[in-house]
Amino acid sequence: HFNMSNFPNKKFDIESDNAKYMCISTSNAVGPTVNSTTYLSIEYAPNDISVSENIVYVQEHHIPGRVICKSQANPEPSYEWLYPNKTVTMGNTLIINDPIKRNDTGIYRCRARNKHGDRIAETIIDVQFTPRCEIERREIDDQDTLICTAYGNPEERPSKW
Repeated sequence: HFNMSNFPNKKFDIESDNAKYMCISTSNAVGPTVNSTTYLSIEYAPNDISVSENIVYVQEHHIPGRVICKSQANPEPSYEWLYPNKTVTMGNTLIINDPIKRNDTGIYRCRARNKHGDRIAETIIDVQFTPRCEIERREIDDQDTLICTAYGNPEERPSKW
């Protein structure tokens, strides 16, 4: 008879209670001691999910470094990386093999999943690119005016005059 009251808090511990359990009978006048063994494997949804990098900086037209996602689960979880809501790659490692573009900046989500549930962790890929200027001609207050707009990532701070 397996009695849950023998376990702390009357429940299994997912780390320490995965073990081999043996049932042993006492001998009697008819025969000797007999035993039976079973392995108890406690299944649970993914938890303690983490990523190896919370933010990855990469220059435009380069290939970003890999990010590894880990989670504890039983049975072993499957992994997929999503951006924004589409699958980028299957498996626990985010691998981007093509040179990245500035529009690829954003939050990439790792989802660990097994039959008991799923968990998500996030990493940010920040694509950096050189400043670019655009000049636009406009008429402001009846005057011909040239407007220069510059943008880049990271943003350039104007120098002090």
